[in-house]
Parts: sequence; C-alpha cells; structure tokens
Amino acid sequence: MSKQTRPMLGDFYRGTETLASDPAEFLFRRVAQAEALAHLLHGEPGEAFRAKRDEIQDDVCWLLADLLGDCRLALNAVTVRAK
Repeated sequence: MSKQTRPMLGDFYRGTETLASDPAEFLFRRVAQAEALAHLLHGEPGEAFRAKRDEIQDDVCWLLADLLGDCRLALNAVTVRAK
C-alpha cells in the first residue's frame, strides 16, 4: 500500500496554483476565500466574531487584508498578461 503524502497547509488553502503559474486561478481562489471570510464577519454570523478577543479579531482582519492584497497583485498580473 502506498503512503499518501499530506498536503502542506498552504496547498490545502491555496491549491497548487501560484500567482506566477496561474494568476487567474490564484485570483479566483483568493476572492472566494475573502468572500467566505467576509460572510462570517458581518450580520448575525458576525456577532460571534465580535464576541472574540481583540487579538483574534485583529488577526482575522489582518488575514482578510492579506487576502485582498493578494487579489490586487493577482488582478494586476492578469491585467498585464491580457495586454
């Protein structure tokens, strides 16, 4: 029986696409991740988030900012490749 290797944490969340290899797929994944996270942060689901410690709230907002920063980089890469 062959032993399966466990995906790296980044591969699990990001897939195997990188910004350099496939900026459109990278952008799609990052937008989907940011959208899912944003849905957890507002409205009724956001009440549980706002009850968390300040440190956790800051880290989650930092994560969302990083995802959106990745989206901006990927969008620029997609735009450059399209020209």
